[in-house]
Amino acid sequence: MALPPEQDLITQWEREQSSLKELLQDGDTESWQTRADFTGLERVGGVDLSFIKGDDANACAQLVVLSFPELKVLYEDSQLVTLSAPYVAGFLAFRETPSLLEALKKLERTQPALMPQVVFVDGNGLFHYREFGLACHLGVLSGLPCIGVAKNLLQVQGVAKDKEHASQIQALQKGGDTFPLIAESGRVLGKALRSSDSSSKPVYVSVGHRISLDTAVRLTHACCRHRVPEPIRQVALLIYRSLPLWNLLPSPQRFLHCCSRSSSCAHETPEAPWTSRRRGRHALQRVPAQTLSLHKLQKGGGQA
Repeated sequence: MALPPEQDLITQWEREQSSLKELLQDGDTESWQTRADFTGLERVGGVDLSFIKGDDANACAQLVVLSFPELKVLYEDSQLVTLSAPYVAGFLAFRETPSLLEALKKLERTQPALMPQVVFVDGNGLFHYREFGLACHLGVLSGLPCIGVAKNLLQVQGVAKDKEHASQIQALQKGGDTFPLIAESGRVLGKALRSSDSSSKPVYVSVGHRISLDTAVRLTHACCRHRVPEPIRQVALLIYRSLPLWNLLPSPQRFLHCCSRSSSCAHETPEAPWTSRRRGRHALQRVPAQTLSLHKLQKGGGQA
């Protein structure tokens, strides 16, 4: 009996995911990764996609590159893209990676001197249903060290948002404090990190590719001026700077979506509003710039 179309696609993606997973490296591969001050690291990148409300085909692929340790923007790029793969929970990478990968390839073609030495992905890496999230997928296909940083907890493999988890969060006393995210198998899939003294809500860091978990956590902390590491924060702010792109779209499409894998909204500073994204849907309304604001929609998409 033939499989339904979606199940047939999922079966194909499972095979591809397993093949790519064999290529994943979850240890340090660069000399700068082994140094306490990351000497030799000069450029860090951040990537994400923004979506149009009511239009699952059109999106905007965004890439930023920052200097390290100064964290000054060296390069930014927003490109309108058309997505052909459907959204399926647990397989977000097959939908988003091609556009993000093309953004990196474009930079390599046009300004290779600005290629990032590590990429921060707004999502999960090994901390995933099958231990191969978006950060892993992009890392293996690009060949670049990648780090997954999620703003909210993906409840997977026995890790739950329960009283024990809340107690562990309360025990994080200062910026840099962590606790492990341990799967039912006993494997540590990531760490919750209190990224700054001023933010008590952690971020969730996991390996994407070609970096160890400890190094990924240290570097994430080193890149945090607020709760979220600056490469990912600058990608979110790029949404504002990219608004002219959306004028190319049909006028009924009045909203931008920040597609992510998290839950509640969190505003770090008045000048840098953040949405975290419960199951993939938050909107940025196209209104005059002085009243531009991010707000949470009542319904949404899915997990990474």
